[in-house]
Amino acid sequence: MRGEARLAPGGVALAYTHNCTSATEWVTGLLGLDRSEFETRLKPFLPGAAGLTFIPYLNGQRTPRRPAGLGILSGLQSFHTSTELVRAVVEGVTFGLAYAMRSLSRAGIEPEAVTLVGGGATSEAWSQIVADVFRLPVQRPALPDAAALGAALQVRHAVSGNALATLAPDDEHWEPR
Repeated sequence: MRGEARLAPGGVALAYTHNCTSATEWVTGLLGLDRSEFETRLKPFLPGAAGLTFIPYLNGQRTPRRPAGLGILSGLQSFHTSTELVRAVVEGVTFGLAYAMRSLSRAGIEPEAVTLVGGGATSEAWSQIVADVFRLPVQRPALPDAAALGAALQVRHAVSGNALATLAPDDEHWEPR
């Protein structure tokens, strides 16, 4: 069964994902990277991770519905370095998010932009990758660790029926290339 977007109480559309944080924390822990080193390895690299592909289902997955799903690293060759591994993990997570976004599209929801929140939102390189993969402008709120605020806005919408407020974007944004 495929994971699909659902309308939560109050009519808020949700596409459930898993593994964004766990996959990136896994690779940074495995390689002993801090955020700055992670960004340095991600920034200059070309799309495709030199043929290395990562399916980030380290803890199962929600969309698509694969609760027993496993992570897969494919195409590994002797010339691959930690830089390609970081890129493959980020691309795998991003394409997983894009799959979830397509489930929203199948439910009739067509976003005009993406607002990134959470720890990954602090990465400029990842923000550009999201814009490129989603083919949508990406914006980042002044407070990128705003996942709890986003959840609170959804609850407010569900309870009150008021229009769903948006997180005010900072002046940082990325256009698809």
